[in-house]
Amino acid sequence: MYNEISINSKLEVVDQFVNGVSVKEILKTNNISKSTVYNWIHQYKNIVHYPNIEYRIKRVSDLEKIIENLRIELEILQIVSPISNYSNINKVKIIDNLKSKFSIQSLCRALDIRKSIYYYHSQKKETYIEKEELFYLDYSDFKQ
Repeated sequence: MYNEISINSKLEVVDQFVNGVSVKEILKTNNISKSTVYNWIHQYKNIVHYPNIEYRIKRVSDLEKIIENLRIELEILQIVSPISNYSNINKVKIIDNLKSKFSIQSLCRALDIRKSIYYYHSQKKETYIEKEELFYLDYSDFKQ
């Protein structure tokens, strides 16, 4: 099973390299592959040179915790009220009600509906409303 290595651990390895520890020693002490070390160095070498690195590492760690908590909350919400139980029509109604607060793209992603389906049903609804208005206009002409 694949265990994801924290960004703090990656930054510690890069910091070792920046401070003169040879790649060979880093490989021995951290039990990782040579290509992994070079990938991390390439990805994070600019971060290690920044001032206040401890603050940045702490901030990244805090953000990782927030992301994990949000991932758990999302999983719980999907179990409690599965989005798959909603029809596309209901999802479109939800998006219409929330589109002033959130982007349509974000809403479609959260509700697991393709944007094309949303726009199709929105257009279909507008066409229905226009036909209904035409019906009432025609009907009012007959009353007079």
